[in-house]
Amino acid sequence: MLFKLLKGVKQYKQNQYLKQQELLKKLQQGQHPSTLFITCADSRIVPSLLTHSEPGKLFMTRNVGALVPTDDKSSLSMDAVLEYALKGLRVKQIILCGHSHCGAMHGLQQENLEETLPNTAAWLQAVKSNITNSSVDTNSLEQITRESIKQQFNQLNAHSLVREYIQAGQLAVFAWHYYFETGEVYYYSPEEKQFNLYDPSQEHGLSFDVTLKEGLNYFQQHLYPQQQTLFKNLAHGQKPSVYFVTCSDSRVAPADFLQADPGEVFITRNIGNMVPPWREGQVSGEAAALEFALKQLEIKDIVVCGHSECGAMNGLADLQQIQHLPQVSSWLKQNTPESTTKTASIPELTRQNTLNQIANIKSYPTVQEKIAAKELNVHAWYYDFAQGEVYIYHEQQHAFLDLETSITQALSSTLMSTRIHEFVQKKVTAFVETLLRTQRLDEAKNLVTQLRLTGSVTAIWDYIGEECERELWSEYGELCDNIHDSRFVYLIAEAKKTVLNLDSVQQQLEHKARSPSATGFGLFQITPEVLAAKNECCRCSLM
Repeated sequence: MLFKLLKGVKQYKQNQYLKQQELLKKLQQGQHPSTLFITCADSRIVPSLLTHSEPGKLFMTRNVGALVPTDDKSSLSMDAVLEYALKGLRVKQIILCGHSHCGAMHGLQQENLEETLPNTAAWLQAVKSNITNSSVDTNSLEQITRESIKQQFNQLNAHSLVREYIQAGQLAVFAWHYYFETGEVYYYSPEEKQFNLYDPSQEHGLSFDVTLKEGLNYFQQHLYPQQQTLFKNLAHGQKPSVYFVTCSDSRVAPADFLQADPGEVFITRNIGNMVPPWREGQVSGEAAALEFALKQLEIKDIVVCGHSECGAMNGLADLQQIQHLPQVSSWLKQNTPESTTKTASIPELTRQNTLNQIANIKSYPTVQEKIAAKELNVHAWYYDFAQGEVYIYHEQQHAFLDLETSITQALSSTLMSTRIHEFVQKKVTAFVETLLRTQRLDEAKNLVTQLRLTGSVTAIWDYIGEECERELWSEYGELCDNIHDSRFVYLIAEAKKTVLNLDSVQQQLEHKARSPSATGFGLFQITPEVLAAKNECCRCSLM
């Protein structure tokens, strides 16, 4: 369950959204980003944090390895992004950003990548071929990464549409190598053919957008120092719990409305938050990201998130209006079933699109296997950025429900009850075992007597209840308004009910009684009196 994300959205609505509310309402009228930011799906890379950018500033695409493919089979997603950014939004600059400790680049060092991650290997094949034919030391992850950045930079500049805008003096393209563990950024100088350290205190003659420069400076001087320990720890690897698929739209800032820290959310972004349906032998960034998320990162939850005022959905509703964007049109048509109701309102069409993409994701064999094994959940979200609201699709109701209703359903679900049951069971077991190994004979005898007389374990709750309530509030309290919130009251009631219906503590204690260490627990010599009390506990039913 996505409790951490739900907490984040609720915190956002109560805090940061209120500060950005006026800006977000203005952005309903349209987006005017200055920059197209191309980067990796890696959860440790948070572009809005790195550039200290507010919503509306960065139009973005993210894929495995921050690649700019050139072949017809795998380039449609990127072609659509470039076309929309340049022809539709008239961005003035493109930032291509690779990064340190990149899992995609590390994959190029593995001999058996084609066997373990075939879609990822196919996606990275052009990079691998280039590196094989170069003088790069393949044992150096840094050299591999920089060679890939240079290759993508050159391919980006050679792209016909990009070249047209550069020659017209309407576009500048830059390449960065971001070391998240140190907060440093190296920029590529095509004239010098080398990477140079960006120092915010010096003039480098770079024509970055002024706000981008200021944002990068602010990150390095203020934001990075605040999270330095986290970033350094993330150098050892990423362990995101969620794979998040969303739109390139600059008004959608997942790090903001999810309140997620670096390392928590693996993200891909493209026009219309789309995932092409599975096809044998296909090569796409989306297929590679899906495979990498499930097989390499072992992620358990996927979220496809559409959003309000989506330009892609406006285009899908009336393809005639985007005739001047043929790549965008092709991308939308390729990933949209013919049965899609184009006459629906834009919000309805957007919601329908998220469900279409869920269906596309479920067409992948790996996804089907994971779902069948109950190792994966796939969710559809709709984000209304102007209102700061997230709506979550609930299959039983066949509807998108608001955040508070979704939280209520999550906290009252069968899965939640199971969690509570397991949590309290551990607490009760730990309590009884503590009595036995610390020779608290009077308490043990009193407990046994009450169990015999009443058939109830309220005595156990008297001992562990305060600690249980404190830990439950620590875990789920941010989803509730206060300790008197009916949802939290329900959790406590469910916890007490779980104690009353606990059925495995007795078996666990009997097992310990038969174990070789049962007479000592490794801490003290059990006396006959303690052993008798222990056996009494084991024989007593906790039902």
